[in-house]
Amino acid sequence: MRKILIIFFAMFLTQCGTQVPTERKVTKVENIVGTPKKIFLEEKSEKVKDHLISKKINFKGQFAFEFKIKEQFKIPEVLMREDIARSYVTKKKRATMVHNPIGEGTGSIFAFGMIELWCLSEWMATALPGKQKNIYLDKCKERYVGTKTKTTEDKVSKTILNKTGNYKTKYQDYDTGSLDFTINNSSNYSMNYELERACDGKNLKEFGCGKRYVLTANNIAEKLLIDNDNPIINNDYVAKVSFEGLEKEVTFPKKQIEKAILDVKEIKRKKKEKLKIAKLKEKEEQEKKERELKERYKPVAAWNGSGFFINAEGHIITNNHVIEDTSVKNISGKCDEVNAFLNDEKFTARIISQDRLNDLALLKIKEKTRIKKFANFRNKSVVLGEKVVAMGYPYGKTVSSEIKLTSGSVSSLSGLGDEFTRMQIDAALQPGNSGGPLFDKAGNVIGVAVAKASLWAFLEAFGTLPENVNFGIKPSVVKTFLDSNNIRYTTKNYSRDIGTEKIAEKGSDSTVYIECLIRKDKLAKINKQKEKN
Repeated sequence: MRKILIIFFAMFLTQCGTQVPTERKVTKVENIVGTPKKIFLEEKSEKVKDHLISKKINFKGQFAFEFKIKEQFKIPEVLMREDIARSYVTKKKRATMVHNPIGEGTGSIFAFGMIELWCLSEWMATALPGKQKNIYLDKCKERYVGTKTKTTEDKVSKTILNKTGNYKTKYQDYDTGSLDFTINNSSNYSMNYELERACDGKNLKEFGCGKRYVLTANNIAEKLLIDNDNPIINNDYVAKVSFEGLEKEVTFPKKQIEKAILDVKEIKRKKKEKLKIAKLKEKEEQEKKERELKERYKPVAAWNGSGFFINAEGHIITNNHVIEDTSVKNISGKCDEVNAFLNDEKFTARIISQDRLNDLALLKIKEKTRIKKFANFRNKSVVLGEKVVAMGYPYGKTVSSEIKLTSGSVSSLSGLGDEFTRMQIDAALQPGNSGGPLFDKAGNVIGVAVAKASLWAFLEAFGTLPENVNFGIKPSVVKTFLDSNNIRYTTKNYSRDIGTEKIAEKGSDSTVYIECLIRKDKLAKINKQKEKN
């Protein structure tokens, strides 16, 4: 008995757990035949002809005519029937709720009993004959499984049966082509048009929409003023407007043409005045931009030094570092312009040659002027202990614009680190002396001022500050530089001591103040890089 109950209970659970997928099936198809109706077929329109129509208007205060090209169509009427094929579709959802009575711990005893009763009835009813087996089955499915849904699907077809022979008239604006006009049978001109919203319908003379052409009295006046600034108007003017065989004549009264001529002249005068003002404004803007660019790229005094004339052609010797800052990278530190001042006379100079190794530069003035007084070199080599006079413009014109002189003697026949191209002197040199001449007691050039000892370098190396330790470039190095550039210079063997006053007078006649000019934008980059370094 126990085994029978277990088998019965297992079969009961199996039946209650059966699942069936959703089904969809067409249950009925119905065809509904529509009633024939009369309609007009726009797409079957037939063009009849074109019309050129006109209308007198006031166009922005001007006497004018408006023209339109209208296309006439006839639209056929037909009998049309609309049929519907209607399909009734049934969607049936079948799926059994799975219920395990052993695991049910939350349902009430009543609910538990009802569910089990329905499921048990469903299972047992399958053994009954005829419709009786569905009594409990349908009830169970309706409550726990699902319901049926119905939808309809319509397919509409339109059939043209036949034409009725009736037509509807329609007009629309011609959207291509152009109108031409003549004045009193003179030259042919094209007309301007405006395109607004679509314009079609039963009305032939429909204005204010579509493509419209306007011919004004001002248009006539403009054509008359082409050949004559003061045309004489004796009578009315007839304008003949044409389009592909269509013609329309309109008349512009004499008074309207006379008024239009005055209007057009005034418009032209204002336009000319406006154009003139615009050109002046444009010119001012251009000049302003040029001034701004000129100011931006204007060369300004960057640094200064000294130099001296060596021949009548206007060649000048100076230091290379006076005309180029070689410490900057990725940007040219060379002067864009060089000015040389001798007393109150200003010269512009160009750079001819540079010797960066020996710190020498050769310049030549651009002016076609012969230099009357220039410096002479000495044939003999420099002698240790001999007198030396330095002339130049230390600190530029900050202290004063006058040339300055210092004197001393040759302290050594070599520079720092036994540099043989240099000599050491105790005559005071300051920034701005660079490139200036060094004279002997007879007023001959025996060197070029190049540098003073670095206070910080000496302090770091020797723990003390240098006194009167300055350097010049030997005359042999300078003369070799000039020879390599085929530059003429003079040498003298004067040995008589002419005194400091005479040397000062002679040096003042040939020593120049050199000003290096560099573009503002470039100088800003150079200074920024030097500050960074």
